[in-house]
Amino acid sequence: FGLVIRTMMDRHSDIVSDDNSSAARHGNTRLLVTHDGQLDKALLRRTEGYMHKKGGAVNARGGFRNWKKRWFVIAEVEVLGAQGYELQYYDAPHGNLKGKVGLSEIEIQCEAKSQHKKVKYEFQIVLQNGGTLELSCDDANERDEWVE
Repeated sequence: FGLVIRTMMDRHSDIVSDDNSSAARHGNTRLLVTHDGQLDKALLRRTEGYMHKKGGAVNARGGFRNWKKRWFVIAEVEVLGAQGYELQYYDAPHGNLKGKVGLSEIEIQCEAKSQHKKVKYEFQIVLQNGGTLELSCDDANERDEWVE
């Protein structure tokens, strides 16, 4: 059993070893859950805060998908009797749950895909089903706290 979070900051980086003592660094990394189901909290620098999420639907006039500010939380969850983690997003802190993404095997890519001038510190969460959640932060430090 292992939660694997892969981050891809640079396509030419090497993968860090899979042992549980390895710290996340820029480049490709893997973070593992220990045998007792606990995620090393030192590897999670950021567990909640605002980010901008690119909407999934095209607006009624046929325009581009818009970016909305959402409150994100990394939460411990139980799935089929096993402990896991998911990224939940809300319209505001303590607000309505808008969606959630399981973190059992995702890939994070830090690529500038948006053509929107205000979106500068973007990254994408690539899901097991091939879907992509596009997110951006207000500055590079904030993004690095989420995906380090």
